[in-house]
Amino acid sequence: MPFLKLINILLIEDETFDVNRVKRTLSPFEDNIIIRKVVADGQSAINALSENEGEFDVIIMDYQIAGKISGEGLITKLKAIDPFIQIIVITKMTINVTDFEFANKLIEAGATWFGTKYPADIKDYIYQPTDLLLAITNAYEKKCLTFEKSQSNDLLNSSIENILIKNTLLGILM
Repeated sequence: MPFLKLINILLIEDETFDVNRVKRTLSPFEDNIIIRKVVADGQSAINALSENEGEFDVIIMDYQIAGKISGEGLITKLKAIDPFIQIIVITKMTINVTDFEFANKLIEAGATWFGTKYPADIKDYIYQPTDLLLAITNAYEKKCLTFEKSQSNDLLNSSIENILIKNTLLGILM
């Protein structure tokens, strides 16, 4: 699977068992998708994102993690640090994943996608590998497109501002 760039992942997961399942799920794609850092709580995730500007493309996070900051609150804080970062939420099946309100809260907070973890008796994978891979590649593409759009808008706004200033100065000189 050719990518123009490696996809760099920040994994937020507080259970070693599930960290290992995420790693095994992504291991066939390790030439293209790299887990750069694993943290176990929200504050560590905030610190990692703040201290490593531009290092991560996608965050995969457990919804329920240790510490005071998790769920939608963590998503909001992470998006405030890097509005281009894309966040994939994985959660245990104990949460009612058919609940529209739950899904809507994640999206409103800034998540790109969410899925449920396989039950603990499935030791190899955290989630359906192809679905997770598609979510990661789509999230990466969304990050790139959102960043490019922002850059284009900034350039356009700057050009418009320069034209207005130039025309205003010409009007004053005439």
